[in-house]
Parts: sequence; C-alpha cells; structure tokens
Amino acid sequence: MAKAHEAFEASGRDPLRNPRFFPVDASGMWYWWAMFHLIGMVLVPIHYCIQLHRNKLGIFKEVVGNPAFPLAVMFWEVGVFRYPFKVSPAQQLRRARQWGALVFSTALSCFAGTGKVCEEREHAPQYQKYQGPFVKWSFTTAMVSDYLGLDGAVFHPGAVQQSGVTAKFTGGFYATVSNSVPIGARNLNPNYGNEIDVAAGWSGSIRGNTIDASITYLDVVPLHTSPRGDVIQFSERVSRTLPLGKRSTIGPYVWLRQAIPVRGPTPVGGWFIHGGAMFSRELGKTVSGSVGAEVVRDSGAFGFKPGYIGRALANLTWKFVQHVSIQLPFVSASTPLSHTGDGRTTQISFGVGFSFSQ
Repeated sequence: MAKAHEAFEASGRDPLRNPRFFPVDASGMWYWWAMFHLIGMVLVPIHYCIQLHRNKLGIFKEVVGNPAFPLAVMFWEVGVFRYPFKVSPAQQLRRARQWGALVFSTALSCFAGTGKVCEEREHAPQYQKYQGPFVKWSFTTAMVSDYLGLDGAVFHPGAVQQSGVTAKFTGGFYATVSNSVPIGARNLNPNYGNEIDVAAGWSGSIRGNTIDASITYLDVVPLHTSPRGDVIQFSERVSRTLPLGKRSTIGPYVWLRQAIPVRGPTPVGGWFIHGGAMFSRELGKTVSGSVGAEVVRDSGAFGFKPGYIGRALANLTWKFVQHVSIQLPFVSASTPLSHTGDGRTTQISFGVGFSFSQ
C-alpha cells in the first residue's frame, strides 16, 4: 500500500501536490465542498449533543440507539435544521438562521480558493502581483463550552459559536467583523452570549518586534440599540517571536487595552495590562501545538474590582489541506491571582475551531 501511494505521488496525479491535475471548473468547487462537508461531520455532533442536553434527552441513548443521529451527521447540511426533532418552530428558525449564515460564509471561504489553474508557471496566480483590494483574508469559527472574558469573567455560562472574518490590506492595515451567538441557554436576559464586534487596526514589524494597534466597537446586549450599553476598546500590543530550536518558538508580549463606554457611565470603563508568552511547536507535518500563559492587571472595568487574573490556553492545530485547519482540542482557563471579592473564580472552557485563510 505504501509503495502504491508513493508511485501515485510520483506520477504527478495527486491534486494536492500537482496543481495541473486539480479540478478547474465546477469539479474544483465540489472538491472544496467535500472538504467542508467532511469537516462539518466532525463539528456538528458536538452541536447535536448540546441540543440533546438542552432538551433533556439522553445523549448516549440517542447516539447509540437512534438511527436518526448517524443520518443527521452524514447529511448534516439538512440535519442541522431538523435534528433533534423535539424543538419548537421558533427555535428551529433561530437555528436555521444561525447555521445558514455559518454554512454560507464557510462555503464562500472554501470556494474563494478555487479557479482555473494556469498552464504556464510564470502565469500562475501565485507568481503575479496581487491587484485586488485584499492582500489576504480569513474566516474562523469556534464552538466553546463557556464564553470566558479576557478579564476572567464568565460572559455566558453555556456553549457559544464565535465566528469572524478578517481582511488584510496593503500597508499592514486590517479590518475584522466577528460575532458571538449562544448555542444553548438562550432564555437568559440579558444574554451576554450575543455580541457583534467591528475592529480596524494596523500590524507591522519594527526592529524585529511586531506592533499591533486597533480600535474595536463592541455592540453588546441589548444588540442593535447603539450606543446604549456599547463599548469602544483601544488595543496596543507589542510582541516578539524567538526561535527555540528548529521546530519551536516562544513569543513574549505586552498588551494594553482600554475600554470606554460609548454613552454615559454604563458599563464602567477601565484598562487592562496583559503580560505573557506563547510557546509553539511543530509536532509533525500537519500538526502543531501551542501553550500560552499571561497575567492580567484589571483596573476595575465593567463593574468588577481591581485585581490580578491569571490566564492560560492550549490547543492542537490540525492542517488538512492548504488554507484549511482545525483546532482540536482548544482549552482556556482563568483564575484570580488576588482576592477580588466580586465572584470571579477559577474557570475552564473547552472548544473546537475551524479556520480558512486565503
């Protein structure tokens, strides 16, 4: 089997290694859709289990004994709007709207990478100067068990879907639109799992240091009632990547954030200083791991008391093909390092993410 696979690669018929044999018309789109479908089969069972738990249905009994579960996973583009069956029409409509936007955005991201391959090397797109409006753009989405804030607070005590689209322009400028949508526990009022953020910034390198400065408008609960309850955040971050051998790097950083209410004194504004480092290592040709830790100084923003918060995160990134990767698992944790007396405690969140970059 191994020799047969090597012979197949040597023949030049492997579409992942020889672009001349990559499908060029509709078949190319079908290839990317197949990849999207297979990745979805990994992600949607988590959504199904969350919905089963929310509707007080036995997860093990459904997964093992109900033939509708494997069918819903295999044909998840339809099943995600239909399974589980014991849900209200209003909830089905909300789920269809949420997943419709997610599927449409991800499909566009996948299809953006297709197109006719030039026969001549010098005419190939990768050897041409880019003339479009974007230098690079990416789409990311992640499911996390709890929405933990950067200040150690629990914004939403349940699973949320967090997605974002980033466009990078010439000169280091970029723009990002992201949102957070609760998967379960939607009946909370106010529901801080709902959020829409719009950011613009600049990122570049100065003497080996990466500088990132941005401004973000956070449209929080209640949504679409700007400027009531909304926040403007200024962010300045300085980092540096240092090699540790051939396969590892460490990146220390200092990060300053200032949060200012758009109107009036609510929510309470303040500032945060983050200091930490991120360690990354290549574990194989298609797998890499990252572990990070930081200490956050909270001045007392958003009604909390001043104090120090410790945060840590870790993830494994699995690269399937060029431009497409999955973060599985993704773990984040936070704990107060000083007595705040405001209810913040040790919290751990788990998740899985999908990303596409072009």
